[in-house]
Amino acid sequence: MPNSSPHTSDIPSSRSTARNSAARLTASAQALALFLIALLLLATSPKASAQTTSAWQSTSNSTWGNSTNWAGGVLPSATVSAVFNGTFSNQPTLGGAQTAQGLWLATGVGQDVTINSASAQTLTITGTPTLNSQTNAGIYMNDSGNRSLTIGPNTSITLSNATGFYNQETTGVLTISGGLNLNGKPLTIGNGTASTGNVAISGNITGNIGSITVNTTSTVTLSGNNS
Repeated sequence: MPNSSPHTSDIPSSRSTARNSAARLTASAQALALFLIALLLLATSPKASAQTTSAWQSTSNSTWGNSTNWAGGVLPSATVSAVFNGTFSNQPTLGGAQTAQGLWLATGVGQDVTINSASAQTLTITGTPTLNSQTNAGIYMNDSGNRSLTIGPNTSITLSNATGFYNQETTGVLTISGGLNLNGKPLTIGNGTASTGNVAISGNITGNIGSITVNTTSTVTLSGNNS
C-alpha cells in the first residue's frame, strides 16, 4: 500500500520560513532606516539662500565693476541690488555698461552718494526687488540721515521692467542728471506717502511709449527733453 504521508522535502521547515521572514524584516528595517537618515540630512543641511543685495564698501578704488569693492565680492546684477549703507572712501564709477536689480540708499550710509562714469555709460535697472518691504523698487531711499543720491551726467539709466523710484527721506534728494530711458516701461515716482523727498530728473527722457506716474506730494521736477 502506497505511503500517503507527504514527503518531507515538500513541506518547508519552520526554521526556513522563520529565516526568510527575518531576512525580509531586516531588509525593510534597513530601507526604513536609510529613508529616515535621508530625511534627517535634508532637514539639517544648510539651505542655499540667494543673495539679494550687495553693499558698496570701496576703500581702494572707485570702479563699480571691481568685485572687491562690494561686500562678499558679489557684484550687483539683474537679481542683486546695490545697497549703500556704510562709510566708504570712493564714489562708484561705471567703467562700462552695468546692471543692478535696484539701488538702495539705506540707513548707515556715511555720505551723499554719486554714481558717475568717466564716459557715457548705461546702468540698467531691472527694478523688481523688494527693499524694506517696498516692492518693485528700482530706486529706494530711506536713509535716516537724509543723504542724497545723484546719478551723474555721464550715466544713463535704462529700465527693463515696470518699476518705481521711491524717496522716503524728508530732505535727501534723488537727482538723475544723466539720461533716463524708460524702454517702453511705466515708471512710478512715489508710493503715495506724504513724507517723501524730492526727485529731480534733468537728463533727457526717452523710451518709446513708456510713461511716468507721479504719486507723491513732494516736488518732482522733470527738466530734461522728453523725446
